[in-house]
Amino acid sequence: MHQQTLEGQWSQIKRKIQDRWSEFSDGDFSQARGSVEELIGLIQQRTGEARGQIESYLNGLSPDNDFLSNAQETVVEYAAAARDTMESTTQQAMDQAKAGYDQTERLVRDKPMESLAVCFGVGLLAGVVGGILLKSK
Repeated sequence: MHQQTLEGQWSQIKRKIQDRWSEFSDGDFSQARGSVEELIGLIQQRTGEARGQIESYLNGLSPDNDFLSNAQETVVEYAAAARDTMESTTQQAMDQAKAGYDQTERLVRDKPMESLAVCFGVGLLAGVVGGILLKSK
């Protein structure tokens, strides 16, 4: 918890501390003098609770914590949606590639001579275009 948060939210934080540790009165908080370190020390002294637990509790009281939690949840949700979309799109692309491969395989099997002629023509065309490009450099 930041010092500014403690000072700005002092009355609400005192109330929440009293809800958790009922042994504190309003007068007890005057010892802390608005200092986070003093407040943690006071709570440790009165309750015997570990410093880490007290700090975690006080950090949970920070209003910034709600914003960060909401932001984190939103990021996680968007990341999950992006992952799902990516997986779906990848699966669709794989399905389309497989369908194209299967269709090509059927065509070559059903019409081998025509397929061979098309491959020859494509190869010839690629060779001519490649030769022209090499000569132009």
